[in-house]
Order: sequence, then structure tokens, then C-alpha cells
Amino acid sequence: MKLAETWGLRSRKNKVLALSNIQSILKKPFYYGLICLNGEFFEGSHTPIISKKLFDKVQEVMRNKEKPRKVKSHKFPFL
Repeated sequence: MKLAETWGLRSRKNKVLALSNIQSILKKPFYYGLICLNGEFFEGSHTPIISKKLFDKVQEVMRNKEKPRKVKSHKFPFL
């Protein structure tokens, strides 16, 4: 991730963040003001870093970029 490296995004072990780490961060609702506790969402007292609208747009972009799963169809002519 060259972009993560130029921005200085690093892990706790001072390694450049991998794409999967960045995707994990982008999926957390904490950044728009929600806290998840035991599967329930609560409004946090912290100031949101991004808007809910931006969060939803990021989620939509990430969903659209997922690789489609290939359905394996086995053809067994002698069954």
C-alpha cells in the first residue's frame, strides 16, 4: 500500500498498514459516533470524525469493489 506508506499509516508494530487493516478500520461505526457494546449500538459522547453520510458512502464503495464469488459447477457426465 504505497498510499498508506506516504500518509504514514502504521500499525502498532510500526509496519505499513495492509489493505485488510484499512478495510477493517473503515467498517467501524465508531468514527461516525456510534459505539458497539455486546452487539448493541449506542451513541457515543465523543465528537464524530466523519458524517454518517460519508460512512454510508464508503460502505457502498467497499461493497461494490468486492470480488464476486465464483460458483463452481462441477459437471460429472457419468453420474
